[in-house]
Amino acid sequence: MVTPTEISMKTDTKDSAMLDYLAKERSATIEQLMKCLDMSWEEVFAAVDRLSRSGGVRLMRAGGDYYVERSGGI
Repeated sequence: MVTPTEISMKTDTKDSAMLDYLAKERSATIEQLMKCLDMSWEEVFAAVDRLSRSGGVRLMRAGGDYYVERSGGI
């Protein structure tokens, strides 16, 4: 059984990895994040949701694609 602490640690690691990646690349599509961070669509979506609520990233639409960009909140 996975404990809440273990879930929190995994979440923090995924969020940090995404923020680090976006600090280097400036922006990325959901698909790019999935591939480069070796995360599922659900994991990327959950991280973007958490980080956008805290002001760490923002989600933008350009044509048919959605881009995630790091913002100054975190």
